[in-house]
Amino acid sequence: MKTKLLIAVALLIGTSSFSQIITSVNSLPDSGDNLTYKTLTTITDNYELEGEGVTWDFTGMFGDVEQTEVYADASTGTNFDQFPETELLINLAGAEAYANRNTTNIEVVGISGGQLVEGLDLATAQIFSEPYVIRRAPIGYGDSYSGTTTFGFAVSIEDFGPLADIFEEFSPVEGATVDSIRMTFTISRTETVDSYGDVLLGDETIPALRLVQDDETEIGIELLISTDFLDYWLNISDLIPLDDLGVENVVVTNYIFLDENSKEHLLEVNVDGLSGVPSGRYNADFTNSIKEESTSKLAIYPNPVQDELMITGKSMNSVRVINQLGQEVKALQIAKNSISLSLEDLVPGIYIVNVVLNSGEIVSEKIVKE
Repeated sequence: MKTKLLIAVALLIGTSSFSQIITSVNSLPDSGDNLTYKTLTTITDNYELEGEGVTWDFTGMFGDVEQTEVYADASTGTNFDQFPETELLINLAGAEAYANRNTTNIEVVGISGGQLVEGLDLATAQIFSEPYVIRRAPIGYGDSYSGTTTFGFAVSIEDFGPLADIFEEFSPVEGATVDSIRMTFTISRTETVDSYGDVLLGDETIPALRLVQDDETEIGIELLISTDFLDYWLNISDLIPLDDLGVENVVVTNYIFLDENSKEHLLEVNVDGLSGVPSGRYNADFTNSIKEESTSKLAIYPNPVQDELMITGKSMNSVRVINQLGQEVKALQIAKNSISLSLEDLVPGIYIVNVVLNSGEIVSEKIVKE
């Protein structure tokens, strides 16, 4: 019976509402934040309830085992020179993730360290083909997003240490040995806010949104052999079924419950696609302190809009327009109570308008550009 190389990859990583919301710089983690989560114990299938006006009851499921997410300044990272344009350094399962943050999402540019492969340290920094959004503050019910990124690296067989000898039997060429391995990871995420209702968390009843994420990590592997009679490496990947190496794509579904107003994480339940066994954690630092406030004095219209967007009613500091990919497409510094913003050059679609008030509050509204 052949010994298998076990690849243990953990991701290190209806009708939409167009009403205004108030967010805060605290609705997503920032540099200096250390988020504390505690595990959920016995998890019932309550998290699967779907629809409008649902009650998700997590009473009695609290555990005491802590997990911490550390957010620091990117410049403190050991590989910051590889990611000089990033702002955040996030500790994810022993890996350093270099990321940028705005008012709606956190996107990772690359990682270094940690173990993406069992028994093999990721020694070099890996730059993602596309920035990968790991955390969002969705606008509301029906909001959705999808994204994909890839990265790859090559290592010698000796880097696998005690596991190196399992490659000896994989060479179909007599007198040849497996010399090195090239691996690629394609990470894809689709997510949507498919339900809303109330979360019963401890002694609190919190209006909440349920965000369902489907994460898939597809693994590609190439085996290169060297021989005494060839002066180049030969790729034998097509001759070795990946099943013989124990390589399996990893699929995880995450059920994330967010405070409806602040978009702060309340808790999450994760279901591994292989075992089907749920695990979960809750936010031990949840404060419910970021409340929706009256925005009746700030008007953003018309919506839908064709050319000119009017914003009036409060003292403003700046306005930013963000597309569905989280990219800033317009930015304006202002010191007025009323402006007319030209959107004529934008392609039709859905955008988020973030208005920073002089008070420091951020008013966000989803608009449709026709």
